Amino acid sequence: MLIGWDAADWQFIDPLLEAGRMPNLDRLIAGGVRGNISTLNPILSPMLWNSIATGKLGDKHDILGFTEPDGKGNIRPVFSTSRKAKAIWNILSQNGLRSGVVNWFASHPPEKILGCIASNKYRLSQTTDDIAIPFAADCVHPPELAEVAGKLRVVSGDLQPSQILPFIPNLFSIDETKENRHRTLARYLAECVTIHNMATYLAEHEQWDLLAVYYDTIDHLGHGYMEYHPPKMAHVSDEDFEMFRNVMTACYEFHDMMLGRLMELAGPETHIILMSDHGFQSGVMRPTLIRDKKDPSRFTGPGADPLAWHRTQGVLVINGPGVKKDELVFGATLLDVTPTILAMLGLPVGDDMDGKVLTQAFDPPLEVTRIPSYEPPAENDGVYRGEYADDPYAAQASLQQLVDLGYIDPPGPDGEKNVKQAMFERNSVLAQIYYSSGRTEKALAVLQELARIRTDSFVLNRIAMCLIDLGRHAEAEEVIAKITGEDVDRPAFMVTQGQVKFAQGKFDEAFELFERAGAGNHVRPMIHMYLGLIHLEKKRWQLAKESFERALAIDPDDASSHDGLAVALRELGNFEDAMFHHMKSVSLMHHNPSAHMNLAQTAVLMHQYDWAIQALKIAAELSPEWPFPHRILGRLYRTAKNDLEKSHEHLKKAAELRMKYLQKMAPQAN
Repeated sequence: MLIGWDAADWQFIDPLLEAGRMPNLDRLIAGGVRGNISTLNPILSPMLWNSIATGKLGDKHDILGFTEPDGKGNIRPVFSTSRKAKAIWNILSQNGLRSGVVNWFASHPPEKILGCIASNKYRLSQTTDDIAIPFAADCVHPPELAEVAGKLRVVSGDLQPSQILPFIPNLFSIDETKENRHRTLARYLAECVTIHNMATYLAEHEQWDLLAVYYDTIDHLGHGYMEYHPPKMAHVSDEDFEMFRNVMTACYEFHDMMLGRLMELAGPETHIILMSDHGFQSGVMRPTLIRDKKDPSRFTGPGADPLAWHRTQGVLVINGPGVKKDELVFGATLLDVTPTILAMLGLPVGDDMDGKVLTQAFDPPLEVTRIPSYEPPAENDGVYRGEYADDPYAAQASLQQLVDLGYIDPPGPDGEKNVKQAMFERNSVLAQIYYSSGRTEKALAVLQELARIRTDSFVLNRIAMCLIDLGRHAEAEEVIAKITGEDVDRPAFMVTQGQVKFAQGKFDEAFELFERAGAGNHVRPMIHMYLGLIHLEKKRWQLAKESFERALAIDPDDASSHDGLAVALRELGNFEDAMFHHMKSVSLMHHNPSAHMNLAQTAVLMHQYDWAIQALKIAAELSPEWPFPHRILGRLYRTAKNDLEKSHEHLKKAAELRMKYLQKMAPQAN
């Protein structure tokens, strides 16, 4: 059973667990493992949930945003027909296994798999104006599921005031002529109950090897009501704070109640994976919202961007037979979910999948077999290979909900313009996928093409970041110089300028830019992290320690600051605390070869040579073109292990990689 809670976050959950307010989740954790799960960039739910379902990055599955061209000159919500990689339920179906899938992002139209699907169109039962949307049988598979599916749908009018009171205790004091936010809450709750009704029905009445259900309510309510959660934010009125301060706590408690029912239906022999695709800011890191002086109903500032509320670490719990008990799991990413499920069900993992099996969660470890790919067409895979006509009313409701959440701008009357905007955003996402997965040159090529289409400061900034990573610092400065107007003083762009100066070794100039970027806003951990890095370069170990500690006081899950703090502590002679922060860093962001290198250096100073060798091997695996890990491995095998054969092997590899690097850089130098 795979349960998705969009935007669930340990920072919000842990205090509730300690207070005994999420007993079912507490029971699930106690009987299994828990940990962070790293998201992918950019943090866009359609892309993320399809990476979870396929085990592949977005450039392989091709669901890159909330909307897509409809082939008729306008846009629509993304469809399952656009996914270019098989989801876990397709793979299981072609292997004779049955799945139940509820509300998965971009699962409409439902694919004809062995089992049942209620697509993400199913939950839409009313518009934002509370106008009923007639039930359409095409949102479920198989067709005979339609009759019961229609009966399981809930609209906000079906909810009783007593069911809203846990979220808004002052419900009866609302003046409905002036306030309608409680209606929005009721609509989202009705959708959540609809999803849960279908999930529990399938769990109880259908045969399944996998039941995958996606709840999006924590994310939806987070974007609407997290600003009212304690502590009170500056822009929130006392009246609004008292009215809506309990919404998010009640939301999590409600999810715990639903989890309890699913656990009961699953039984003790079922493996349960509970996860989120990312976290959500809930404390001092919540982005600032500024009320517009001309239009008091409108807000500007960093918090106006819905993506600014997302955190990079989500939640992961695995429970079931063979799973370790009450332990932590480290280094998990969204890409690991499908490979792990395949191994749990005794199926091979595709070599073309980007994730790994989380073998560390099991005792004994899962046996992992391999297959080149599941992508060739196969009988019963259920993949929809044809055209599909959409219901315009449901499509409009989906688009309006995305507008209300702030994920997209309202589509205008100009269809061609809407399509061009959708394509621009798609390629922008593609560039971010390339950049975040280390394919910097491919990212640069896409961004440069976007810059030719439209002058966009954020595109220019990303071009500069690519150029910095490629060592082309002068070109990066030239690109940044093209950013003009009010954008010049944006902290994000000053940070990029600071990164250029840092890369050039101009640490004093970089320091000044980072300090300017953080002026007046002391809740940006990135600023303190970069200031700490400069202190490290200047060998100001105590000042570096203090800067990284300030960053971690704001965001305890900032992997880069844990790594930097560990280096500062190592140089101050505090090896044990340094190792703690090294381990914390690599557990939060496993795919960072530099952090493993730093860990290895501290382990050597502690004479923990086996530990150091393991960290160096991971660094070499994560960065196969980097000669440095092999060079240090060569030395360690010679001096600490007296293994001359392995020493020679790694030193030879280091020399080969260095030669390749020099050959690659030679044309750029010319």
